[in-house]
Parts: sequence; structure tokens; C-alpha cells
Amino acid sequence: MTLPGSLALLAPEALFGLLALPLLWVLLRLMPPPPKTVTFPPLRLLAGLTAPRPVAERTPLWILLLRTLIVVCGLLGLSHPVLTDRSPGQGTDSPLLLIVDSGWSAAPGWEDQRQAAGRALEQAARLNRTVLVAATAAGSPVPVPAPVPESAAQALSRVQGLSPRPWPADLRPLLAAVTSGTAPLPERLETLWISDGLRHPDQQALLEALQRKGPVRLLLPDTGPQTLLLTDLTRTADGLTAIVHRPRGTIPPAARTVILRAEDARGQTLAALPVSLEATPEQTVTLPVPPDAVSSLRSLRLTGAGGEPLGAGALLLTDDRWQRRPVGIIETTGTASDLPLLAAPYYLLRALGDGADVRTGPVQTLLDQRRSVLILPGGLPPAGQAAALTRWVEDGGVLIRFADADLAEKTGVRSDDPLLPVPLRSGGRSMGGQLSWEAPLTLAPFPATGPFAGLIPAEVTITTQVLAEPLADLASRTWARLSDGTPLVTGLRRGQGWVVLFHTTANTDWGTLPLSGTFPQMLSRLLALSSGQFLPERTSATGPVLLPPQQVVDGTGHWQAPGPDLRSIPAADDPTQPPLALKADTPPGLYGRDGLLRALSVGGQVSPVLDRLEDVPAGVALTPAAALSADRDLRGLLYTAALLLLLADGLCTLLLRGGRVRVAAAAILLLAVSTALPPLAQAADPDLEAALETRLGWISSGNGETDAVVRSGLSALTKVLSQRTAAELGEPAQVQPDSASLSLYPMLYWAVTDATPTPDTAIRQAISRYLDHGGLIVFDARDTAQVPALHRVVQALDLPPVARLPADHVLTRSFYLLHGLPGRVEDSAPWIGQAAARGQGISPVVIGAADWAGAWARDGRGRPLLPAIPGGERQRELAFRAGVNLVMYALTGDYKADQVHLPAIMERLTQ
Repeated sequence: MTLPGSLALLAPEALFGLLALPLLWVLLRLMPPPPKTVTFPPLRLLAGLTAPRPVAERTPLWILLLRTLIVVCGLLGLSHPVLTDRSPGQGTDSPLLLIVDSGWSAAPGWEDQRQAAGRALEQAARLNRTVLVAATAAGSPVPVPAPVPESAAQALSRVQGLSPRPWPADLRPLLAAVTSGTAPLPERLETLWISDGLRHPDQQALLEALQRKGPVRLLLPDTGPQTLLLTDLTRTADGLTAIVHRPRGTIPPAARTVILRAEDARGQTLAALPVSLEATPEQTVTLPVPPDAVSSLRSLRLTGAGGEPLGAGALLLTDDRWQRRPVGIIETTGTASDLPLLAAPYYLLRALGDGADVRTGPVQTLLDQRRSVLILPGGLPPAGQAAALTRWVEDGGVLIRFADADLAEKTGVRSDDPLLPVPLRSGGRSMGGQLSWEAPLTLAPFPATGPFAGLIPAEVTITTQVLAEPLADLASRTWARLSDGTPLVTGLRRGQGWVVLFHTTANTDWGTLPLSGTFPQMLSRLLALSSGQFLPERTSATGPVLLPPQQVVDGTGHWQAPGPDLRSIPAADDPTQPPLALKADTPPGLYGRDGLLRALSVGGQVSPVLDRLEDVPAGVALTPAAALSADRDLRGLLYTAALLLLLADGLCTLLLRGGRVRVAAAAILLLAVSTALPPLAQAADPDLEAALETRLGWISSGNGETDAVVRSGLSALTKVLSQRTAAELGEPAQVQPDSASLSLYPMLYWAVTDATPTPDTAIRQAISRYLDHGGLIVFDARDTAQVPALHRVVQALDLPPVARLPADHVLTRSFYLLHGLPGRVEDSAPWIGQAAARGQGISPVVIGAADWAGAWARDGRGRPLLPAIPGGERQRELAFRAGVNLVMYALTGDYKADQVHLPAIMERLTQ
């Protein structure tokens, strides 16, 4: 039931009790108050022997009003009134159109968006409003918009099943439904758009169309858009570099810390490093990766400081095309030079760098090595090899040629030469020489549809070039031009391969292109036309090779198996066509099979420019999501008022009766204070609680997000222990590492991060006393990125020598029989005390980087907080078993060590 303003009643039927107020009024008027008690004085008998005629008194009017008000407050409380977040001007009769941004950019703030949608729908349910739900990413389980209006309860269950999609938002279907009437939308409706904070194509037009149907509100993230986009993965001498894009606008993004991880095909971390993102929309990040590990790279991922995923946009996949290309430089009579530092092969080797596996040799040798790219530094193909090169190109190879004097002087170039992309004029064109009237030319901007799209031309001058014969399709074959419009780089597909020609030399004889930073970028783009090592199965006589989906990525950046409705993609893009778009049937992921893979990443398929949503049509309300606050329940206020009035009524009654007024008033006032005021919080002594009830302890890592994960993980482990074992522990407690009462905790968990301070002398002494008295500390670096911090902390403590955990150690069978101690991430065997590793005594320390607490941690609904990589839920279950073994080992020691030595014991018994 809705009332004017922002008040709603969830149980209005309770107001029928107000109909009984007249009857209550009559009853109170008919019933006189109890007789007044008077002390008996004997002498008063003589004062007046004639008693006045007794007259029955009625209840005073003010008491009637007071008691009526008590009943009214109680009935109003039973009607469950709430204050709803309904701004003035918002109607309740028109349906509510709820739009939720569900593209890849919504993943980092998805939980906040879903909670805001839940609050909006709960309010709609209380207002009895019909709702239409629309998700902005095509392919979502929610239609765009809902085919028919539905109840708020149905819409709430529908929204709870939403998840972010790994492709961009597409507003065109919804815009068409609003403007053309293709969906049964009501004539009048109110729109609430829960936005990810970014501007999307067609958004302005959609907002204007929705305004014509009613008021529109846009809810923005409270802390601004948190979207991160990872692009431009390159290999350098220091490791790997990539560019992190963040939303740009009048308000710069806030500085934050993330973790940059390099992962292999199994999801195992090859290298990780905390990265501090500055308050800029674009930043280049570098991750040191050993050269021998680069070949195993499958993805580069950004996660939060606590390891939480940041969506598909923060994941950059690699495939065969990105791996080191097998490139061959063809040896010809012109490649040898008395000055090798001025020869074309020298400049080519420097430009290719470490991004390719380069070999130099004759044509046939390179073909036998299955090189996917061959470079002819200049001149003509070696005699007798043109036919072999033609077949190789048609089978999928990429031939890159450079002009020189020999090619320029060649006359009669056939227009159908299969090893040239365009026919050439005889002779060359010279600019800037002593006999030339023309000045050297510079590079023109690269075409938007060619392989060099997006590159910025450097300050390059060209003095000589070979000219192409005029053709009807010369423009489509031209990939780079000079400032006068003449071609500098031309390319043409031949069969399954490509023929590319630089109309200038590969050295500095004809220009400064080989000296510029654009030259390596151009070669890198041309290498991307190949598909790794050349294999015959890449060819197809019927058309482009199609690759089926092998693994795909969901909106949160997690791997999943492909569905049956996904389609195959071509093995390579046509550079003359727009790049392949991410859609519901072609999500990001890996396509193909082993040895022939192609990766689709969000960062490689969408625009890296992320604009904050700031300018909207006039009349559209921009409000933070926090403004859609939860309803305020008024029952407590009404019940408290009824109780206070009831206490006042009792006090007034006592005053009218007389008697021990002071004692009664004190009792009533004490009852009122104890009832109305909340109980004062009494600081609990953690040491006393730990002494009364066994519990696990944990030491702060210095990072709030990590501490929250550890607290949640230990709480979940405590519940598992009570369900599966006889150990009933209390809620885990945070302890100070320099505390003298550490011995009250059988096991301490210490997650170490870069923010963990180096232990001082007091901490070192307290930890030593704890370990000497039989305590167990689990040091967890959580991943390899924090191993240096772990070394820093451990070296500052007085710990016993450690060794790898043996496969048959009692820790692996203190409760469950395990192979090692699995955690959230794959890690080699943890380290334990060296003496305990040899079976002598109990280890006081366990050191690892498996993120056990991350595997145990769960949210308020019992759902895992972080993914278990790469084993999924089976690995999480093993991590819980490892946690049970750790606690049982801390509580009981090596009482099960006999199981380890059972074979030796049985052998002795049989002797």
C-alpha cells in the first residue's frame, strides 16, 4: 500500500484494528479507576461522621487519549511502515523499465550493480509496480526488453540470474524496440538505468527516446567506473609490456594497486608483480618474465590486490600468432656486403628483435625449416626458386620483399607476377638528389583498414622508391603511402598467403625508414599475418580455414567450456576488412586445436578509448548508486514510542493511586532506560576468549583486502572442522605478532604481502617463544608475486631450517590422505622444519604460496570468493582437506606418525 510522499505500508491489513478504537474508548470510559488507598487515622473518625455520597469517577480524558495513542502506535507498527527511496515526481502507476549494463566493462563493479538492481526491484514490489528488465549485452538470458511486463518478484529472480558478458554492450536492439515499437512497451514508463559508468554507442539516442516515455534516472558507480582494459602485449628485453587503459573524463581515475600475472595454458602463474596504477587513463606496465618461460605464456591477467578477478577486459590471451614467429631472411647475391653494418639484413635483424625466431639461409633451406614468413631483402628471387616460393605463398606463407636498384632497373615486370602485389614501372623515382627537383617525401597517415591501422607515422623521409603501375584496385592493395599519395607498402593475398612489397630499401640507401621506431612496428604487424609455424593443415582449397572454439572466457575472466551455439572463426583476419567483432556466438577465448590456435581477447577487438559517462540529455538525472538506499523500517520507532507511552501511562496511574511513588517511578524509569537504549558494547578481552575457547589466530598482512580474505577463509575452515571432525573451535581472531599470549592459539595464519612490515625485535622474540612452546605458524605468500616479501619477513624471524614437505609426511595424513597440501593456486610442495621433514619431531612452521585462505574464503551467502586455479571446485575441496590436516596437525601433533612407519613396523613384527 502506497501513501503520498515516500511512505509505504507492507502490512496495511493491520490498520483494520483502528476500527476497534471507538469500542476501546467506551470501555475505558465505563471502567472507573481503582479506589484510592488512604491511611486509616483514628482521630479522623471524630472529624466527620457523615460520609459524602460516593460518586463513581470516570477515567480522565488525558489518560484516554494517552492509551488510545498507545494502541494507534502499536497498530501502525504492525502495519510495517517503511520510508521508500522515491524522489518527488516519480510515479508509481507507470511501469518501471530497469536497464542493467551487462557488457564486459561492467564486470569489476557487477556485484554493486546487482545489489542496486535488487534494491530497486524490492521497492517496486512494495509499490506493486510492473517491471520490464533489459540487459545491454546481446545474448544475455534476459530479453531486450522483456517481452511482456512482469511482476517485481519475477523480475528480481530474473536479475539474480544475470552475469556480465565478455563482449561489448549493444544498445541497438533496445533502441529499435523503444523507437519503432517492435516490442510491447507501454506508452508511459519510468526508466532506471544501472550503468557501469562508461559511455556506449547509441546511448544518447536511447536516453532521448526513453525521455519521451517518462522520467529517466541513471545510477552511476559510487567510486566511479572501475573498468580496466589490457591491450598491446609486446615482448621486450626486460620481459613483457602491455598497456592498461582506464576511463577518461573530467575526473581522473583514482590511483590503485593491481597484480599483473603471466599464466601458462594450465593457469599456473609464471610471474606476477604488484603494479601501482597512477591517476592516468593510460599506463604502460612491464612484467619481468624469464625468456625460457615466454614460450609457455598463454595469458596476461590483471587482478585486484587481493587476487579478485577484474573481468574479461583485464585478460589478454596469446596464441600461435603472438608466439615467436619462425622467420627466414633469404640469402641472395646482394645480401652479402663488405660493410655488414650497412647491409639490409642487419637492419632487419635489429627491427625483428626478440619477437621472432630468425634464420638466414637459401630459399630451399628455409622452406625445409617450415618458416612461416620469408623476407627477401632486395632484388629478385634466386634463379629457379620462384616456382617453389609461389607454391609456398599459396599454401599460407607470407613473403615480404624490399625494393633495391636491381628491382628498379628490371624492365618488363609482368602484371601477373605471383611474387609481386602490384606491377612495377621500370626504373625508380628519386627525390631530394642533386639531379632532382623534388624534396624527400614523408609518410602519410596509415589507412584505417590496413594492417598498419592505429600506428602513428614517425618522422621518416624517403628519397627513392619504385612506382606501381596504375590499377583500378591499387588503393585496396596499398597499405602505406607517402605524403604525395604514392604507394610505399603494397600487399595482396595469394591463395592462403600474402605477398608484401616495400617500395624502398631495407637499409638507409633510399630513406630513413629502417632507422625509425615505426619500422619494427610495421614488421611486427606483417608477422601477425602468419599463423606461427607453417603447417600444411593450415591450407584449404575451398576457402579460409575455420577454427572451432576450444576454450572461451566468461565475463568475469574465467575459463569455461564452449557451448554448442558458438561458431568457428577464420584462422586469420583479412587486413582489408574490419576486425572480427566479439558477440554471443564468438566470445573471447581460444579457437582451433593444439598447434593451430587463435586467441580472441577483449583488448584486441574493442576500442581502447574508455570515456566516462558525464554528458547526458537535459532532464536525465545522474545519481550515485548509493542514493538508491535501502528502505528505512519505521516499526522500531513506533514500537519504541508505544513502549515509552505505556511506561508513562503506568507512572501516571501510580501517581493517581498514591503510595510509594518514588520506588515505582524509579523502577519504571529504570525499565524504560534499559528497554529503549541499546546495550552498551563491552570490549571483549580476546585473550580471555581464546583461553575459554580454542580458536585459530591470524596476523595482519598489512593489506585490508587480503586480511578480509584471510578472516573469511579461516571462518569457513572453522565451520568445516566442526562438520567433519570432533574439533569445535571458536571464531578466528586477529592477534598482534608481538603479543605475549600467542600460546593460546594452536595455529597462526600469516599471509604476507608487500604491505607486511618487516618484523622488529619484539615480534621476533614473541614468535620465537610461541614456536618454542609448540605453536604452528603457516606463512602464505598467496602467489609467486609475494615471494620476495615472504623472504623478507622470514629472514627477519628466528625460524628453524626448512626443507620441502616429503610426500609421506604426517601432515599429508593427519586426517585426510593427501598428495601435498593443495591451495587455491598450484604450488610446489610447501616448506616445513628440516628436522620434521626427516621425521624427527613436529614442524613449527609451514611456508608456501598456495593461497589456502583464498580457497577457503566464502561470502555471506556461502559462495566462494576467489576461483581455484586450475582445478576448480575439486581443487577447492582438496584445499579444505589440506586445511583440516593443518589444524589437526597443530592440535594433535604426530600421533598418526605410526601410519607413516607402518611398513617398517610390520616388517619388524614378522621377523
